[in-house]
Order: sequence, then C-alpha cells, then structure tokens
Amino acid sequence: MKISIIYGTTTKDNTYNCVKLLLKKIKLNADISVTEFFISDDLSYLYSGSVSCFINAQHKSHHRNNIYDIINVLDQSDLIILASPVCSCDVSVQMKLFLNNLLCNLQNYEFNSKMADKVGIVVSTTPGAGLNNTLRTLQKCLKSLGIKKILRFSKTLYELDWLDINFRNKRKLNNKTSKLAYRATKLTTNTSFKRDYIFTCKTFLHLISTENKKAENIINFPNQRSNKYSNTKIYL
Repeated sequence: MKISIIYGTTTKDNTYNCVKLLLKKIKLNADISVTEFFISDDLSYLYSGSVSCFINAQHKSHHRNNIYDIINVLDQSDLIILASPVCSCDVSVQMKLFLNNLLCNLQNYEFNSKMADKVGIVVSTTPGAGLNNTLRTLQKCLKSLGIKKILRFSKTLYELDWLDINFRNKRKLNNKTSKLAYRATKLTTNTSFKRDYIFTCKTFLHLISTENKKAENIINFPNQRSNKYSNTKIYL
C-alpha cells in the first residue's frame, strides 16, 4: 500500500504523532511505503491561488515542477493523508496556500489512476476550538481531487507536548487509531483485518458458553407408550 502524507507544518507536534500512531496500526496489517511532505514556513514558492498569481507562476518552472512532483506522488498513492493542526480555527497558513496552489495546477495535470478508488484521511488536533472547520477544509480539498472515500480523525489535546499526555488519553488515542486503521485498510485493500488474540479468545469463550447454555436448557421426555414422541426434545 502506497501512502502519501502532507503535513501543514514542519513542527512534529501532536498531529504528527497521531499520524505516526496511525501508520503503526496500518503497518501491522499491510505492507506500506510512505512518502511525507512537510510544508515549510518559507512561503516564497507558494502563491495565493488567484488568477494573476496563477498566470505569473506559469513562467516559474521550478515552482510548477515542485507541485507537479507532489501531484505525481498523490497519483501513485493508494491512501492520501492531509494533517494540519488548528490555527485560528482553521488549517495553517502554509497548508491553505499549498491547497490553493495544488487545486490551481490540477487542471493541467492528467491523472493516470482513478482518484475515486483512493482513500483519504484528514487529521487534526487542537487544544481549543476549530476542529470541525479545519477538517471541513481538508475534506473539501480531497473532494476536489475526486476522492469519495474520506475518513476523519480529530482529538482535543490540551497538552502541547506529546510526552505530557497522560496514559488515559494515550489509551483513547490508541483505540481510536486502531479503529481508523481497520477502516482504512479495509477500504484500501479489501482484505480481512488481523484481529488481536484477546478478541479471538473472547469470541471463542462466548461460543463455548452459549453451547453449554443450550445443552442445559434441553428437556428430554421419558419414553412413553407411543414411540412417536420418544426422542422429542424442547429447546428453551
């Protein structure tokens, strides 16, 4: 499975660590190759996405080559992840300019694969408000690419450092990323997900207990004069 990830910032914050946790869960059930892009704080190679900027940028071949390299990687990927922390109740400035740049250059690019068959995931974390608006912006970009199967991951984390998060919240993140990895793997590869031994053992014990209950609830009638009802059993 080929995975491409675009981060809205270069800082390895909580959003970055949540994506890494998600990749570990996917890696348990599929062979993956990951390509990551970090949008730097230097915005000189990006433009606002307006018509004038788009026309002027056509003469800057190195700008267009950079964005076409990213589009080429997205075209070859099976799973596309857009990750950005919340900045002023929306995506980061770098991510917003990059998305405008990306969408403006799509009209001159011919995709070799069907974007509708790909799976997209939008990831965002914040210590405050703005999660829904950020995820909505990222989701609109994936829909503009033609991706229909889009999954969402969001979490409010008040700790600014990943190491300061307590065990309870990390356990919730672990469970949430496991469910998301199951859905993403199922949509991408259409294969059965490897379940943990604990769940398999619980299922097996549940089947044994149900069989024992059925055996206990069987009433055997004694043999009567007529052999018609000699082997009659009633299941409660």
